[in-house]
Amino acid sequence: MSQTTKLREIDAALASAFASAGLADAATYEGTPCTVLVDRNVELFGENLAGLRTIVTFFLADTPSLAVGSIVRLTATGEEFELSELVRQDESRSAWAVKRA
Repeated sequence: MSQTTKLREIDAALASAFASAGLADAATYEGTPCTVLVDRNVELFGENLAGLRTIVTFFLADTPSLAVGSIVRLTATGEEFELSELVRQDESRSAWAVKRA
């Protein structure tokens, strides 16, 4: 088993535990069910990002292909966010600055 596969399995288990504890949200990304972490009012400073932003973190086991301009919808609230810019990514998670869609 590759390291990437193992990391994605571990993160999938964590996502499930976070969702059970109310710390993660069920969502759909371009029609695909997924679990996300939503962090609001995150202070970012970088080349193209500055100030307070909302960050949505995806687990790549659920959503391996993410793209600027795509929409994620939170199941419980119906809130929709458009992916604006990739903030960070590793083998199993991808965090994006978003704006309301």
